[in-house]
Amino acid sequence: MKPLLAIALLVLLAVPAGAKRPVAEFHLLEDEPGAGLESVDVPALKAVKYMHPEVVLLGSDIAAVAAMDLPHGGRALQITFTHDGAAKLARVTAASVGKSLAVVIDGKVVVAPRIMSAITEGVAHIVIPPEQSLERIAAALQPLPAR
Repeated sequence: MKPLLAIALLVLLAVPAGAKRPVAEFHLLEDEPGAGLESVDVPALKAVKYMHPEVVLLGSDIAAVAAMDLPHGGRALQITFTHDGAAKLARVTAASVGKSLAVVIDGKVVVAPRIMSAITEGVAHIVIPPEQSLERIAAALQPLPAR
């Protein structure tokens, strides 16, 4: 079964009819505390970081999510953003190189990759640590189907 198809099936299985859909948000993180920042545990980093309250991207800014195997054996998510989401991503990442971008699902930080450079093409690759469930994160980030 192709990875994208497998993830699509997981989405159907992960969110039963009538169940509340996971809420996905993206927030900037700081390494040090500061005014207005919330202390959050980041299990993937085994660390405490400090989250900005502003939501910089929403789940609705995502056009597609796919799992990918990395050449060195790890796994990653390829997140393709909508046109508007890509513009937000470019703006946020250009202004925040060196900071972390938290992927928050239902109020919990699930992964927080460091921004290494501006992401201007609208596609982000996030390496998922082995102890994290790539499939669960992918299912929560999948865009809603068009009606």
